[in-house]
Amino acid sequence: MTHHAVVATRSGDPEVLEWQSWPLPSPGAGEVRLKTRLAGVNWADLAARRAVKAPQVLGLDTCGEITALGEGVTGWSIGQRVAAFTPSGSYAEAVVVPVEQLYPLSDDLPDELGASLVTLVTAYNIVHWAARVKAGETVLIHAAAGGVGSVAVQLAQQLGARVLGVVGSEERATWVKALGAEAITRHTTDWTAIVKEKTDGHGPDVILDSISGETLERGLELLAPFGRLVTCGQAGGRAAQVDTSLLHRQNRALIGYSSGHYRAQRPAVLRGTVEKLFELFRAGVIRLPPQQFFALSNAADAHTWLEGEQGMGKAFLLGN
Repeated sequence: MTHHAVVATRSGDPEVLEWQSWPLPSPGAGEVRLKTRLAGVNWADLAARRAVKAPQVLGLDTCGEITALGEGVTGWSIGQRVAAFTPSGSYAEAVVVPVEQLYPLSDDLPDELGASLVTLVTAYNIVHWAARVKAGETVLIHAAAGGVGSVAVQLAQQLGARVLGVVGSEERATWVKALGAEAITRHTTDWTAIVKEKTDGHGPDVILDSISGETLERGLELLAPFGRLVTCGQAGGRAAQVDTSLLHRQNRALIGYSSGHYRAQRPAVLRGTVEKLFELFRAGVIRLPPQQFFALSNAADAHTWLEGEQGMGKAFLLGN
């Protein structure tokens, strides 16, 4: 049996993503099969597309309905709506997921929330686990209008932090200001000079950086004594070169975080984060960023939109 999936046929530009007939996966022991309702598009998918070594289905998270149960699966039912991390790729009409990476969605939780697990979990864990943000601290967040950034803005503010959000356009600045943060537009201003001015030369206590490269290098120079810089991506395309004297001389910390590594090595510990995020959404503490929808078969267009920074927020693929 077959179904349709978006297959990255080789490494390259978005055009390598093709809508193809693909073998229908069968759930094994401890797994379920889902019919896709909505799949998330993440920056990590763009990096994966550029590094494909053999044809594969991309995608890290999804919202769907259970259509088949594997051997030994209990507590889940056919037709149940769920959110999931997807080790086998979510850009497909059907995906197989281990139950340890499956989360029930009640009627008050939208599909968009379920298909945003990567951005939501990353935002929560870099704010709470990695950076350990405290009330009264100043937090600088890069790409603050994006999927991870805009949620991190809200979570840091909930903890009582002052948030400076670096963005790439005035449109994004308007969104970040609406969330209650102070916006800095990086392409039209010297963002480092503005950060120094806004912090009276002290620097931010925390920096959340998904860009790396020069952005991270300049951030380390800005960071306050005893500050923490969390690196959680490389959207800028280049790894940073770190001068370690910037760390030990003023007790600064450089911390790495990857939701993908947690999913692969310690997936069980993410359940508490997901459940907490669902609670925060129900309570109105966090709002989802602006959304852009594409047909599942048009994943290449979604990648082009995200890669070209044509808009802001989160991109999704609509299941058939």
